Amino acid sequence: MRAAARGAVRALSVLVECAASARRGACGIACPQLATSYIAADLATELPVLAARDTGPGGIYDRMEEAGFGPIRWTEAITTRPPSPTEASRLGLAPGVALLRIVRLASSPADRALEVNDTRMSGDEFEISYPLSRDASASQPT
Repeated sequence: MRAAARGAVRALSVLVECAASARRGACGIACPQLATSYIAADLATELPVLAARDTGPGGIYDRMEEAGFGPIRWTEAITTRPPSPTEASRLGLAPGVALLRIVRLASSPADRALEVNDTRMSGDEFEISYPLSRDASASQPT
């Protein structure tokens, strides 16, 4: 596990590597992703469904919220870097293609770290886009 994921996983104190999977998106072309979820061990013990292959509609986040840990908040760190030889092989990356990495921390309203998800994908096949909003405290032009 690389340094950024280790830092995020520290937020969980004790953890269980709950799932390691290679996923292909439904985007009409090959969209390989490597994704690993880390769940706090005490939470995995309390909610064993979190370790199931099929966690049902809404996945692990809905199961956590149904158990009273919601509404869940997410924080993501998005970076690029050269892939490791293993990542390049598993993702079929051509030489020189950057790895796009998203490390997502899911937290409860009480700031309890619930899960860290580390997703790696081809930097030339994915785009990250999100809206930006002006803060309500900003003065509006007149």
